[in-house]
Amino acid sequence: MSKTRFQWCVWITVGLLAIYAMAYVWATTLKSNLLATTWLATTMKELIPIVIGIAGALLAYAFNQRISFVSDVRSFWPKLVNAIQGLIQYTHLPAPTMTDFAKAQQALSTAIDEMRVYFGNVGEDADNVGSFPFKDLHELPRIVEGLKPTETIGEDVRDAARAEIVRKWKRIRKAMLPEIDRA
Repeated sequence: MSKTRFQWCVWITVGLLAIYAMAYVWATTLKSNLLATTWLATTMKELIPIVIGIAGALLAYAFNQRISFVSDVRSFWPKLVNAIQGLIQYTHLPAPTMTDFAKAQQALSTAIDEMRVYFGNVGEDADNVGSFPFKDLHELPRIVEGLKPTETIGEDVRDAARAEIVRKWKRIRKAMLPEIDRA
């Protein structure tokens, strides 16, 4: 559960508890001696443990989902860092082989697919596939594709590719690290 979704869940639960509390106060402070008012106040008073139990269960569920999500993303983070560092190291190779290229591409492809497990596509619904949440990560294979070892690549091209990878990595990191809840 993303940080935003978690915050919404907590606020909705707190809001529902506040509405119930206000309704209870309203029902118990009515000055009328009507039978319906007495029945309403008694019923609401008897439902307090159930309402608090349901709210507690909702909050426990939200916290459990958030902790699980953060744990999963934290375990994924080193794999992503290794994939990006593999790309950067690939750009340092003066004469990379197809094995080096395949290794860098495989690590990156694996990281992209694993990220799809944790972050759904933005705007995805039954009719629309949506877009990848970290567009910069999705663009990295295109950069590395330009460094294929089938031809001689100049140092200036490798330096430009490295700078582009690092720039995109900084944006990915800036967007992702707040989801990990670093203290």
